[in-house]
Amino acid sequence: MSNPQIIGWRETAALPDLRINPIKAKMDSGARTSVLHAVNIRYDSLLAQVSFTVPPHRKKITVPNSGAHCQAIVVDRRLFRSTSGHSEWRYIITTTLCIGTECWRIDLSLAARETMLFPLLLGRKALQRRYLIDVNRSYLLSQQ
Repeated sequence: MSNPQIIGWRETAALPDLRINPIKAKMDSGARTSVLHAVNIRYDSLLAQVSFTVPPHRKKITVPNSGAHCQAIVVDRRLFRSTSGHSEWRYIITTTLCIGTECWRIDLSLAARETMLFPLLLGRKALQRRYLIDVNRSYLLSQQ
């Protein structure tokens, strides 16, 4: 995309392959990979897939279809290091992301994010060449 669209620092996004209707997402250009709050993550080595649950989220940010059991093919497993220095291995899946009227495929890591304000964080790889983030505005492409 030659003229990236302006997006707010928070938007709503859907993950239709996982049957997750629009949820609140934080745009984070400091993060390389996107991450979804998931619990009960189980890897099946025979099928090379992961099953997990996306629970309701705290702070009145609910996840439609929460508690639903999701499954996806694992495309990678990577070591992630937080800004506090904590490291953890996470499974990476590829899924469809929809924001506003556009949908495209992204890599998404799975991690317990119960202490975070947003169940979905979108990193720079998911947003590159599509959007520029206006850090002073919210919900430019979606409804709150």
